[in-house]
Amino acid sequence: MSWSYDPKLESNKDRVRFLIDDTDDLDQLLQDEEINFALSQWGNIYRTGSALCETLAMKFAKQVGILDTRGVNWDPAKQAEKYKELAKTIKAMASETGGAAVFAGGISVSGKEALDNDDDRVKPAFTANQHRNPNAIQDADSIIKLDI
Repeated sequence: MSWSYDPKLESNKDRVRFLIDDTDDLDQLLQDEEINFALSQWGNIYRTGSALCETLAMKFAKQVGILDTRGVNWDPAKQAEKYKELAKTIKAMASETGGAAVFAGGISVSGKEALDNDDDRVKPAFTANQHRNPNAIQDADSIIKLDI
Protein backbone atom coordinates (compact mmCIF):
# COMPACT_ATOMS: atom_id res chain seq x y z
CA MET A 1 0.00 0.00 0.00
CA SER A 2 1.21 3.48 -0.74
CA TRP A 3 0.41 7.07 0.11
CA SER A 4 1.47 10.03 -1.98
CA TYR A 5 0.32 13.59 -2.58
CA ASP A 6 1.52 16.17 -5.09
CA PRO A 7 0.20 19.70 -4.43
CA LYS A 8 0.39 20.43 -8.17
CA LEU A 9 -2.87 18.44 -8.36
CA GLU A 10 -2.06 16.93 -11.75
CA SER A 11 -3.73 13.59 -11.04
CA ASN A 12 -7.31 12.84 -10.03
CA LYS A 13 -5.99 10.98 -6.98
CA ASP A 14 -4.28 14.14 -5.74
CA ARG A 15 -7.36 16.23 -6.52
CA VAL A 16 -9.47 13.85 -4.42
CA ARG A 17 -6.92 14.01 -1.59
CA PHE A 18 -7.14 17.81 -1.72
CA LEU A 19 -10.96 17.76 -1.63
CA ILE A 20 -11.16 15.39 1.33
CA ASP A 21 -8.32 17.04 3.29
CA ASP A 22 -5.98 14.03 3.21
CA THR A 23 -2.82 15.95 2.33
CA ASP A 24 -0.70 15.50 5.47
CA ASP A 25 1.81 12.66 5.13
CA LEU A 26 2.03 12.50 8.95
CA ASP A 27 -1.72 11.88 9.22
CA GLN A 28 -2.58 9.59 6.32
CA LEU A 29 -6.25 8.69 6.02
CA LEU A 30 -6.52 6.66 2.80
CA GLN A 31 -4.06 4.76 0.65
CA ASP A 32 -3.53 5.60 -3.04
CA GLU A 33 -5.04 2.27 -4.03
CA GLU A 34 -8.23 3.00 -2.10
CA ILE A 35 -8.66 6.37 -3.79
CA ASN A 36 -7.91 4.90 -7.23
CA PHE A 37 -10.46 2.15 -6.65
CA ALA A 38 -13.08 4.71 -5.61
CA LEU A 39 -12.30 6.79 -8.72
CA SER A 40 -12.87 3.71 -10.88
CA GLN A 41 -16.26 3.20 -9.20
CA TRP A 42 -17.56 6.78 -9.04
CA GLY A 43 -15.99 8.30 -12.13
CA ASN A 44 -15.34 11.91 -11.14
CA ILE A 45 -13.42 13.56 -8.32
CA TYR A 46 -16.46 15.10 -6.64
CA ARG A 47 -18.58 11.95 -6.44
CA THR A 48 -15.48 10.05 -5.35
CA GLY A 49 -14.59 12.66 -2.74
CA SER A 50 -18.11 12.66 -1.34
CA ALA A 51 -18.19 8.85 -1.12
CA LEU A 52 -14.77 8.72 0.55
CA CYS A 53 -15.79 11.36 3.09
CA GLU A 54 -18.77 9.18 3.99
CA THR A 55 -16.36 6.24 4.36
CA LEU A 56 -14.09 8.30 6.62
CA ALA A 57 -17.09 9.43 8.69
CA MET A 58 -18.00 5.76 9.30
CA LYS A 59 -14.37 4.95 10.10
CA PHE A 60 -14.19 7.69 12.76
CA ALA A 61 -17.68 6.96 14.11
CA LYS A 62 -16.63 3.49 15.26
CA GLN A 63 -13.49 4.67 17.07
CA VAL A 64 -13.24 5.38 20.78
CA GLY A 65 -12.19 8.79 22.08
CA ILE A 66 -8.91 9.28 23.91
CA LEU A 67 -8.17 11.37 27.00
CA ASP A 68 -4.47 11.41 27.80
CA THR A 69 -2.76 12.23 31.11
CA ARG A 70 -2.40 15.90 30.16
CA GLY A 71 -6.15 16.21 29.67
CA VAL A 72 -5.97 16.35 25.87
CA ASN A 73 -9.15 14.90 24.46
CA TRP A 74 -9.46 13.48 20.94
CA ASP A 75 -13.08 12.89 20.01
CA PRO A 76 -13.56 10.81 16.86
CA ALA A 77 -17.25 11.72 16.82
CA LYS A 78 -16.22 15.28 15.92
CA GLN A 79 -14.09 13.93 13.09
CA ALA A 80 -17.00 11.79 11.90
CA GLU A 81 -19.28 14.83 11.89
CA LYS A 82 -16.65 16.85 10.01
CA TYR A 83 -16.49 14.24 7.26
CA LYS A 84 -20.30 13.92 7.05
CA GLU A 85 -20.53 17.67 6.46
CA LEU A 86 -17.64 17.60 4.00
CA ALA A 87 -19.36 14.80 2.07
CA LYS A 88 -22.46 17.00 1.71
CA THR A 89 -20.37 19.98 0.58
CA ILE A 90 -18.47 17.97 -2.02
CA LYS A 91 -21.71 16.35 -3.25
CA ALA A 92 -23.12 19.84 -3.82
CA MET A 93 -19.96 20.75 -5.73
CA ALA A 94 -20.53 17.74 -7.98
CA SER A 95 -23.89 19.07 -9.13
CA GLU A 96 -22.41 22.52 -9.75
CA THR A 97 -19.52 21.23 -11.86
CA GLY A 98 -21.05 18.99 -14.45
CA GLY A 99 -23.46 16.76 -12.64
CA ALA A 100 -26.88 16.05 -14.04
CA ALA A 101 -28.81 19.09 -15.13
CA VAL A 102 -32.52 19.45 -15.66
CA PHE A 103 -33.62 20.23 -19.21
CA ALA A 104 -37.20 20.86 -20.22
CA GLY A 105 -37.43 21.13 -23.98
CA GLY A 106 -40.49 21.76 -26.11
CA ILE A 107 -42.22 23.97 -23.57
CA SER A 108 -43.23 26.49 -26.22
CA VAL A 109 -44.33 25.82 -29.79
CA SER A 110 -41.36 27.75 -31.19
CA GLY A 111 -38.97 25.93 -28.83
CA LYS A 112 -40.32 22.55 -29.93
CA GLU A 113 -40.07 23.50 -33.59
CA ALA A 114 -36.49 24.70 -33.07
CA LEU A 115 -35.56 21.36 -31.48
CA ASP A 116 -37.31 19.40 -34.24
CA ASN A 117 -35.48 21.39 -36.94
CA ASP A 118 -32.03 21.07 -35.33
CA ASP A 119 -29.98 18.88 -37.72
CA ASP A 120 -27.40 18.14 -35.02
CA ARG A 121 -29.96 16.84 -32.54
CA VAL A 122 -30.23 13.10 -32.02
CA LYS A 123 -33.65 12.03 -33.25
CA PRO A 124 -35.84 10.57 -30.51
CA ALA A 125 -36.41 6.82 -30.48
CA PHE A 126 -40.14 7.29 -29.88
CA THR A 127 -42.55 9.76 -31.42
CA ALA A 128 -46.23 10.51 -30.93
CA ASN A 129 -47.37 9.01 -34.25
CA GLN A 130 -44.69 6.42 -34.83
CA HIS A 131 -47.14 3.58 -35.50
CA ARG A 132 -49.47 5.55 -37.75
CA ASN A 133 -49.70 4.18 -41.28
CA PRO A 134 -48.99 7.06 -43.69
CA ASN A 135 -51.14 5.34 -46.36
CA ALA A 136 -54.15 4.93 -44.14
CA ILE A 137 -57.07 7.34 -44.27
CA GLN A 138 -56.93 9.34 -41.04
CA ASP A 139 -59.83 11.69 -41.66
CA ALA A 140 -63.06 10.47 -40.04
CA ASP A 141 -65.15 12.19 -42.75
CA SER A 142 -63.37 10.15 -45.42
CA ILE A 143 -64.29 6.80 -43.89
CA ILE A 144 -67.08 5.08 -45.81
CA LYS A 145 -69.87 3.94 -43.56
CA LEU A 146 -71.66 0.78 -44.50
CA ASP A 147 -75.33 0.43 -43.73
CA ILE A 148 -76.18 -3.10 -42.87
